[in-house]
Parts: sequence; structure tokens; C-alpha cells
Amino acid sequence: MYVTDYGLRLPAAAKYEALTELTLLGASFGGEAANGGRALGDFVSSSCCPRLRKLRVSFPVGLPQLVLRAEALEELDLYFAQDLQTLDVTAPNLRVLKLKHCFYNGPDDHDEDKAIRIVAPRLEEIAVHNDQTCRRPAVDTHDLTSVRRLSLHLYTMHGKYYDHDTDIGFWLLEKCTDVEHVDLSLRHRSVSNVIEDELVDLTPFANVKTINMTLMPDLFPECHLVATTSSLLPRFPLLRSLDIRIIEYHGYWHRKFCFCDDLQTWRGHQKISLGSIEQVKISGFTEADEDIDLVNMLFEGSTSIRSMTLNATTKIPGAVSLKQMMAEEEDGDATQTIYQKLMNIPSTDRGRWHFGKDVYAWTCYATVNASPVHDPKYFLVFTRRNPRPDHPMEPADDLDRISALPDGLLHTILSFLPDATAAARTAVLSRRWRRVWIHALDLVLFDTKVRGGGVPGGFAGFLDWLFAQRGCSDIRSLDIYMYCSGCTSPERVTEWIRHAMRRVTKSFVVELPFATALAWDGRADRPTVELPSHGRTASITMYLSHRGLRLPAAAGAKYSALTELRLYAASFSEDPLAAGGRTLGDFVSSCCPRLRKLGIECPSGLAPQLVLRGKELEELHLSDVKGLWTLEVTAPKLRVLKLVCCFQDDTLGPRSGGSVVDKVARIAALRLEETLPAASVQNCPGVEDVDVQLWQRAQWECRNVTGGEYVDLMLEGVRPFGNVRNMVVKLYASLGPQLLVASVSALLMRCPRLRSLCIKIPSSFSGKELPKCSCADMDTSRSHKKNFLEYLGEVKISCFAGADVEMDLVRMLFESSNSIKSMTLSVVAKIPSIVSSSKMGFSLLDDVVSSSENGDTESTLQDEEDDGREMIIQELMSIPRTGQGRWCFAKDLYTWTCSTTENAPPVQDLG
Repeated sequence: MYVTDYGLRLPAAAKYEALTELTLLGASFGGEAANGGRALGDFVSSSCCPRLRKLRVSFPVGLPQLVLRAEALEELDLYFAQDLQTLDVTAPNLRVLKLKHCFYNGPDDHDEDKAIRIVAPRLEEIAVHNDQTCRRPAVDTHDLTSVRRLSLHLYTMHGKYYDHDTDIGFWLLEKCTDVEHVDLSLRHRSVSNVIEDELVDLTPFANVKTINMTLMPDLFPECHLVATTSSLLPRFPLLRSLDIRIIEYHGYWHRKFCFCDDLQTWRGHQKISLGSIEQVKISGFTEADEDIDLVNMLFEGSTSIRSMTLNATTKIPGAVSLKQMMAEEEDGDATQTIYQKLMNIPSTDRGRWHFGKDVYAWTCYATVNASPVHDPKYFLVFTRRNPRPDHPMEPADDLDRISALPDGLLHTILSFLPDATAAARTAVLSRRWRRVWIHALDLVLFDTKVRGGGVPGGFAGFLDWLFAQRGCSDIRSLDIYMYCSGCTSPERVTEWIRHAMRRVTKSFVVELPFATALAWDGRADRPTVELPSHGRTASITMYLSHRGLRLPAAAGAKYSALTELRLYAASFSEDPLAAGGRTLGDFVSSCCPRLRKLGIECPSGLAPQLVLRGKELEELHLSDVKGLWTLEVTAPKLRVLKLVCCFQDDTLGPRSGGSVVDKVARIAALRLEETLPAASVQNCPGVEDVDVQLWQRAQWECRNVTGGEYVDLMLEGVRPFGNVRNMVVKLYASLGPQLLVASVSALLMRCPRLRSLCIKIPSSFSGKELPKCSCADMDTSRSHKKNFLEYLGEVKISCFAGADVEMDLVRMLFESSNSIKSMTLSVVAKIPSIVSSSKMGFSLLDDVVSSSENGDTESTLQDEEDDGREMIIQELMSIPRTGQGRWCFAKDLYTWTCSTTENAPPVQDLG
């Protein structure tokens, strides 16, 4: 019974003789006796449920005490019984007892009031997962010598110590003297204050043969994980099999101060002795230093290991330890791959490693009939030294011909590798390859959180080291992406930019972390990076996240090779009175003679006037340029001009002689082919392809627009857009259903030679009332003309849902043109069955309805869900001019094809 948020009243007098299993989830037991009911313990005891064998209670409410007397009970599972203070169980046949997250501390609870009493002579398995902040209850057990398996959460491990008064797990290990199998989950709980008497050194648990251990390294402070594990394992002297599962913690964890930081319980863990262990398996293995130390500790502690299997995680952070590489001297033992690290462990020379794709297996030479290695399709076999001296290796086998190649060819070889991780792995091949990847021609660098510590100085320190290693060598492309705020200073970023401008020849990209405070703060002293006076880079892209950008003020500044410049969220300080300052327009016009592409998005601090002079400029993209009042562009080769959300500042602009200066865009571009300005289409008489976005502005947005400024597109005298052949119309929900058809119709009337039309409908039209507009007092819904699109042949409508306004739109298009050869409607709702019919009937739909009349419940429910879709199909086929062709209704596509169309394309999605 899943009765969450409901009370459960148990019968006062009852008998459930056949009941063998009872599961209750979320039940509330408050006040059973007061309401004439019966307590849970009384109900499940032998008097009411004499044959009950399994009892599971999860998330109970109002259950402070549970007393069970059950002769047949074999399994008891209590989960999140947070109100439970007393548990008294007498069950002679009980074999499995699970208490998970019970006995929580409440506001009025006292530790001394909690008690557990268990009488179960046949108990074999106990699982206890207690809250890490609660004191363990007083436990009274009759006899636990029959227990063979334990499942425990150990939260209070601090090196070789644990909190005896809190952790019930170690108490059970001590009392269950004959237990053979243990499941452990190790975590670290930071404790600031602890009484020294509460810390107890671990004692041996002599009979444990197998351990399954779960580790969450992210929850341990650095260096604590191996120390804790090495302190725990020697307490199991007869351990034969160890299975360790390393998992990643995905929640939020904040490192707090712990008393073991002062005691330094994690330092200098002594060499352990595991004389009986034979088999080790570690899953979730990565190349983190802690994982390598864990393997090293196990090999050092036991010479009896016969096999070790490491299941590597698919998300290996990297093949080479940059931390080690940066710390090594030039002539030292440089970077190592995971293979070399494992083979360099001293005790591994007793066997050999098999390295598969995701499985690393070590087998002792003394092992007979060793189990096969997983994933045999690709594996490498390495031995630390030649195991058979009587068969020495041939000298030719050690000849490295590839390393003798020049750097240019080695860089070409690296360029064929799939990613930087694979390229970095080559550093372990030899000294010759140690720095080859550093001098690669293309580098993409991300700062990411790496478990087990980072490189010295963090990501910023790594970049400094990398640039120092490269020296004066050029690089073709360099991308730097930083996502952690506060990881570096603007002065350091300026140095990286200066280095890139000197050494990067093709492309440079830098992205700085976003800072919310900078996005909305208009302060003048915001962090600022600076471009140097000269650069030889061909393409520069900078995501500055609202940081300042200082352009070079030197008169001789030159970026002769720059052909593409893109700036995102840059903050400028273009004070015309500032001495020696340079504006963006001046920098682009005078310092970048070969610039062909310029993109500015979300800038701040630009002067109200932007003047650009570019002889080679071909593409100009301006987006979200607030405060812009005057744009003046002179670019004889300009082909593409895009102005998105510019000139939108409603505040009064610069005043000249007491009058408001109008917003002006002056464009001198003789070769302009594509434009997205806030200008009328009629000013571009030669345009053939048009993308249009339609929405309705509210009255408060049009408060300064007078009635005389509106143009009626349906008047006879309005000049048509005679050369427009193809049009894409994107509608917005703000347009309003009442204006959609009238607006689209008026627009299409001005395009008499239109051949192809694509309309993108918003996902849904809002049913709430739209803001009042000044057009409410005008006649904007006059009936459209018919047959004014004489050349329209193809129509596509996306996100079609069959709403009334969408039906009116389809009807208007058919009435406006006799030349339509095909119309495709991409529907948003999935049609479960294929319907291919003409206006003569609905045979398939009739079959569906008849099946529901015959009592097919599933079909009836499906028909009720598809009633709206059936009405859509009927209404589409009732449009008068659709009789000249036929409709094909597929799964998510409605297609109409004219009967006179020869070689009509096949309808999609007919399967």
C-alpha cells in the first residue's frame, strides 16, 4: 500500500491468516489507539498475521515505538522511520534485518531514550545505515553469532580513529564475531569539536572474508581517502576478496574544518599487511592520484594478490598528470601515462598487466588458468621487465624511427588524433615526445574541476607555464575558455592577450567567466583588459562577460593581418573628452585595414555615434547595441548588414540646440546583398529573399507614434515589393490571434510575384488578453482580396496545431492563390495512425470509431484523445479549393498536393 499523505487505521479486531508479505509506504499511524485502531506492532504480530514472513515499512509518520512478536517473520525492513525511538523485535525465524536512516534526532529527542532490542537466534544478515549526525541508540541483542553478512555506512572514519558513540557500524562489527561478508560505504564527516575519549582505535574483525566497499572521494578531504582505507583494511586479517566501487558525488558539498586536520591522522600511514587477500576489483577507476595511491597501497600491503581488475570510468580526466609535468625538472622523469604508472608499482613485477579499452587487469605469474581479460578485441600486454632472460629482445625492436622525424611532421601526426587527451598521451613515449604536444599548432584549453587536486597555480598557472614552455614559437590557433569566476586577474588576462597577439597567426578565442554583478553594474572601475598596440592574428573573438576593453591608444597601432573581429559583452569607455582615448569606430577604421567581418554583441559604454570606414569590410553584425543613435557606415565591399535590437533606447538622446536628435543610420555600401536593418523592404527594390518577424507592440511602446505615421499596406497606391520570390515569416505570440491573418494577408499583398512561402507559427497562442495597442481604434481586420498571389507554388507551415486562427490562415492562403501546387503542415501533436484520404470519405477514421463501439477499451481511449485531430482533418478537407487536389495525413505531417502536379514528390513519414 502506497498511502503517502494518508492516515492508516488498522483494524482493532482482525485476522489475516493468509498474509505473508506486507509493504507500507508513507503511511501515517498517529493516534491509532485513540481512534479505536490498533498499533502496527500489535497488528503484524502472530495474533493477527500468524503467517507474515516479510514486513517493509518506508517513510512512516507517527511511529515512535514498534514492538513486534512474530513467530513466522523472516525479513524486516524499516526505511526512513525518523520518528522511531524504540524498536523491540522478538522473531525466532528472522533472517534479514534492515534499518536504514532511522532514529533521527528531533527537537525534543534525547539520545538516551533511543533503544533497540533484538531477539532473533537465526539472524543472518543485518543492514544498518544510520544518520551521520545522530548518536547510536542503545542496542540490546540476544545473540549475534549467527550473522554472516553486514551492510554498513561508516561516516565517522578519521584516519585510524572512529567515533565509538556515534557509529553503530563498528559496534556491529565487534559484536557479530562470525560475520564473513561486509558491505561498506565510507564517507567523511567533518567534526570541529570532539572529546578525545570518544575516539577509539580500530580493533580486528577476524572472520571477514569478503568486502564490498563504496567510496566517494569527492566527500573526503585531500589525502584522507587512502589513509582511511589503509587504516581500515588491516582490521580484516583473513580478508580474501576486496571489491571497491568508486563513485562520483553529484550533490553540493562544502569542505568544513575537522579535528583530524590538527591531528593529521592522514599523514604517514604505515605499510599495511594483508597476508590473505587474493582478488581485488576496483570499478570507477580514474587516473586521479588518489586512485593510483590506492592501488599502490594494496600491492605494497600484500604479496598474496593473484589478480587485480581495474574497471576504468569512461570519463578519464586526462592521460598525463600536468601537475607532475609542471613540477618536474627538464631532465627529470617526465609525464607518465596510466599504463606506466601502474607498471612502475614495485610489486607488479610478479605478474603482467593486460590493458583493454576500459579494463586494466593484472595477473600473477603463479596463477594457473587465469580468467580471461574482458574486451579482448583490443588489449595490450605489458611487462615491467623481460620475464624470460633466456629470450632477450632483439635490438631492432627498440628502434624508434618515428621520433627521429622533424617537428613539423610530428605536429601533422598529432593533428590526426581525435582530441587533446590523445595528443597529450604521446608525452610518455620518450624524451623526444615530452614537449611535442606543447608545441602543437592548435590548442583548445578549458578550465575544469579535476578531482584529486589541480596543477600549481590553478588554470592560470598552467597557462603561464605553457606559454613559457612554448617560448617564441608561433601557434596557428589558440582557444582559452574560463568558467570559474575569480580564477585570475585582468592584468594576467592582458598578458595572455599580448602573448597571443604576438604568436597566434590564425585564430584567437578567449572567454572569461560570467559575473552577474558586472552585468548590471554601471561602475567605471570594472575589471578591464587591454589590447596591445600591434597584433598579427587574423581572427579575434573575445567573450568578455561585461568586463572592460581598452583599445590601443597609440597613434601607430596596427592590426594589419586582422580580417575578423567579434566582441561579445564588452564594456567600452568612449569619453570623447578623455585624453588619448580611441573609440571602436576609430580602431576599426584606422588600425584594421584588412578587416572583412565585424561583430559586436551586447556592448556597453559605446558612444551614441558609431562611425565605421572599412574598405575591405564585407559583413557587419550589430546586436543589442543600446544607446546607439547614429550609425554611419562607409564600406564599398559590404555585402551583409545585420542590425538586431539596435536603436531601442527609449530615453531622450543627445540634444542639439534644444531639440532631440533623430536616430539615423547612414549606409554607403554599393555591393550590399543581405540586410537585416529596421528599414522598409520597399527601399530595396532588387531583393528576392526576405525573412520577416511579425509581432505586435503594446500601446506604451507606441506612445510616440501618431496615427499619421502608420501606412496602410492594402491601399492601391502603396508600392509593391515586386521582386520578392521567397519569404520566411516568423510569427510571435504577442501578435495576437485577432491580428495574425490580417497582418500576414496585408504583407503578402505587397509581394505579387511570391513563389515560395514558409510560415513559422509560435508553439501556442496565449489565451490571456494582450496589452492594448494604438491599432485598437483602427480598422485592421478588413477582408483580404482573393487570387492576388498568381505565382505562389509552394507553402510550408511549421508548428501547426489546428487552432481556429491557424485554420483561417490556411483558408486565406488557398483563397489568395490558384497556383499553389503543394502545402505542407508540420504538426506539433503526434498523429498515432496514418490517414490517406480524399474528400470522398473517412474510411480509416470510421474503422477506429467502430472498434471503440465493439468494446475495445484501449481504442476508445485513443479515440477520445484524437477527437480534436479528427476535427482538424475534416476541417482541412472542407476548405473549398482543396478539392482540386488531395490530402495525405501522416504521423506528424499533413501534405496537400494539387492533382495537376506532375511527378509530385512522395509524402514523407508514410511508414
